[in-house]
Amino acid sequence: MELKEAKEIIKAGLAWANWTDEQKEAMKLAYKSMVAVEDIKGFCIDCDGDRRAIQPYEILNLLKD
Repeated sequence: MELKEAKEIIKAGLAWANWTDEQKEAMKLAYKSMVAVEDIKGFCIDCDGDRRAIQPYEILNLLKD
């Protein structure tokens, strides 16, 4: 399953599924993680163009709320 599809399922589930508050929080966390993965993938594509490796502090900056 692609990240985009998984994110759509989570958004739909948050809108209509009968999840507990704990399940909703877990899905929100999962959604934020998927967004972060997409950001890191996009950033790494730029890194390839620059022929350099992504640095740990750069990952942390991408994961900030």
